[in-house]
Amino acid sequence: NQKSIGIECLHASGETWPSVQKDALAWLLNRLATQYAIPARLVETHGQIAIRGPYQRKRDPTNWPHSDFVLFVGQALNAPPRIVQAGPHGAIARHDYRAIAKSAAYFAPGTEIAIDTFSKNGYRHASSGIGFIADGDLLL
Repeated sequence: NQKSIGIECLHASGETWPSVQKDALAWLLNRLATQYAIPARLVETHGQIAIRGPYQRKRDPTNWPHSDFVLFVGQALNAPPRIVQAGPHGAIARHDYRAIAKSAAYFAPGTEIAIDTFSKNGYRHASSGIGFIADGDLLL
């Protein structure tokens, strides 16, 4: 509809939430909230907004208490991007945070790069969406 965005996460009751899935969700929430000026208080679970009241008709997401979800959303949306510089050898952006990932871009030494709050395994995400950059390649 024209008033909401739905995000579907594959998860079966009883399973744990993989950190890579939560990391991807945090990144997506951050991007959408920034693009559409969505405050954290308007990000809700399916179970919370389902007709008949919170968690009566729908119970998803399972294995993720609502209070924990609210904290997760707050952390995903509160920190704005910051500007850092590529280190003395420049910086390589990769498509994901694994060192084996294909390179997406190269930033020359001293180039200013906006990074957002998402970081994983010593890599930070460029807020332009170009990819992940190793902490060691940035002047933080």
